[in-house]
Amino acid sequence: MRMLEAARQTTIQPSQNYAPDETTDSRTSALCIPPPAPLPAPTHLLELKFTACGETLLVPIHQGLWANKSRFLSHLDANASPAPADLRDGQLRIISLPIIRHTLPFRTVWPVLYQYLHVGSTAAVLQDLLTFPVPPSPLSSDPADVQQHQLGAVVARIERIRRLWLDVVALEADTDIELWDAMDRAWNVLLAELKDGLHESPPRE
Repeated sequence: MRMLEAARQTTIQPSQNYAPDETTDSRTSALCIPPPAPLPAPTHLLELKFTACGETLLVPIHQGLWANKSRFLSHLDANASPAPADLRDGQLRIISLPIIRHTLPFRTVWPVLYQYLHVGSTAAVLQDLLTFPVPPSPLSSDPADVQQHQLGAVVARIERIRRLWLDVVALEADTDIELWDAMDRAWNVLLAELKDGLHESPPRE
């Protein structure tokens, strides 16, 4: 939890603070305001490009945690420490963090994976996958319409599991048995709901 809080309290400086000849794609490091003591300063920035939406996200990470969670990040220098970029009155104000670039499929489920890698709560993963909110049901009182909406909600949640699975594989964080078990359990629960719903679906008049 301390590393999660430290990452959240790390402020990445805007791109206009860099040299004119540096671009977003060419930068090898970025300036950050570290979290307040005694929270540990991150050691790297993970730049994620999400292929489904084309968006990019910069995420402060700690080598000690992420190198053990992801094979892709297992090469991180175990002795890495943030490089000071600005000292004022003996106090560290700005740090420079190396950027590591990677590609993931879906941003929509990234918060679930990010939270899990820090906290390790399969209960939170299950809660998200089984109860993720969907658009409200239609105003129609027709049982067939209501049932159709309920089935659509189940399908949407099953799709969310598929997306999380693809992100886990892409990040090479797929050796966590507890995470796989949580996704498998959610998949089986929702698949059973879908089968029951299809079996009980009322005919349209």
